[in-house]
Amino acid sequence: MLDLTRAASPGDFVWSRFAASDAGGAMLAFESGFTPIELPGPQFHAYLEEEGLDGPLAERRRDGAEKPGRERYRRCAKSWLAGQDGGRAIGAIGLPFEIVPLAIPGAEAILPTRVLWNGRPLPGALVKAWRAPLGPGGALTDGATRDSLGVAWQGRTDTRGEVSVPVAVDGEWLLSVVQMVPSATPAEADWESTWASLTFERTAEGTPSERASR
Repeated sequence: MLDLTRAASPGDFVWSRFAASDAGGAMLAFESGFTPIELPGPQFHAYLEEEGLDGPLAERRRDGAEKPGRERYRRCAKSWLAGQDGGRAIGAIGLPFEIVPLAIPGAEAILPTRVLWNGRPLPGALVKAWRAPLGPGGALTDGATRDSLGVAWQGRTDTRGEVSVPVAVDGEWLLSVVQMVPSATPAEADWESTWASLTFERTAEGTPSERASR
């Protein structure tokens, strides 16, 4: 594992570049710090419903709370650079919250995954998948188009924290899941959420593309 955090400065959009040394593939991971945010009560409720956060939603409804939602959030993102060494893809990295693929992402039409919260399987978590089509020659979709795409699939993890995601269609895939708990710093926020994601590419042939493997 290679830690690149020392190469970063606050506000940098590009703070490191990575070149794979072979065709085995690589899993990149990023963990952010917490950022506070406040949403109006109805908007916060809608957000909880959309992300399947039943516990926090039930607690707010139980309290009859229409007050703004005070939250601080962080991101735990992973990205698979396509390759043939499955061992590099399927292991847990150790993020506070992560989606762990149980097979090489993009290699098959179904991707089995496990969601871990503080290293333990998380049952009942709502996992969502988005897909952006690839352009001519496997070109990536521009950012504005990707950001406007709707959810392609969603499903909840089972008692083992596992869920199988259908990814048969070629494109850029993003899997995402959110976990929310009471905030450890009540003066700053009432809730603390962590967003985990996994991105990868699947080609029409179901094998990693030459561009992604370089």
